[in-house]
Amino acid sequence: MPLQLSDQPLKLNLSEDYVRRAITAIDRIPPVDSHGVGVLLAKNGQNTQEEYLANDSGTQSFDDFLKLLGTRVSLQKPCRFEPHQMEYEVDGKETIAWRDRINEIVYKISTFMPTVEGDIYQIQKMGLIGNCNVVIVFNQSNQPWKPSNYRSEVVSVHIVISPANRASVQKSSDDTDHDFYHLEVLTKEDYQNISAAAEKKVVSKATLGPLVRMLALNANIFAATVRSLASGQTEFPSSWRARFQEIVRLRERTQQRVHDNEDSLARRYDFSRWT
Repeated sequence: MPLQLSDQPLKLNLSEDYVRRAITAIDRIPPVDSHGVGVLLAKNGQNTQEEYLANDSGTQSFDDFLKLLGTRVSLQKPCRFEPHQMEYEVDGKETIAWRDRINEIVYKISTFMPTVEGDIYQIQKMGLIGNCNVVIVFNQSNQPWKPSNYRSEVVSVHIVISPANRASVQKSSDDTDHDFYHLEVLTKEDYQNISAAAEKKVVSKATLGPLVRMLALNANIFAATVRSLASGQTEFPSSWRARFQEIVRLRERTQQRVHDNEDSLARRYDFSRWT
């Protein structure tokens, strides 16, 4: 079936400034939606933000959990993933990331970041993790987690995971292999919790990784959309939609240029006076 005239491809004139600007704008929009998600470890007996951020190593259970989230990637440029303000060596040498065809998640993991001696607040860690909409908390403190445990104006959603084995109740579960975990999504008081895990669930280790990724992804999109609407915008477009909108604008402008040129030629070569 032949294309309609309005749908036919248009040849772009790369010497035009507006064409070059449009192509540059499209190139700046990533081909996938990238989401930065914080990850905290609360060790046995810890109950303050300063203690969480001071952790410079994980437990065996925490390290096993991280393997479920994605794969280790280097922060050294050129990065395979969007680093989300993390700099090589300044914020560690590597992190964990995951990607499918349209989304990626880059985790900002507190234990992967250097701990600065003498800085009780760990400002660098706090700034990176505190700028995420969503924080995953691996809670081995043997105490209930509350959103107020981590102070941030930006963090709206806490995905809390804790070992569900009986051993974790009796002692520090640092070196215990767990088959099941408690999973719960908590939000700030003024924030609507629409998560599938708003009530505590018991999840097997086999399904924990994909479920946490799905919860983090959905929560981050929801939080970003709420923030976008609160700022007066009518939508929060995905990267694919944003790229499509740029292409549509470029096509419309090019069509207008073609139409204007045709009108100019028609006026220049007007033979109606000889007919």
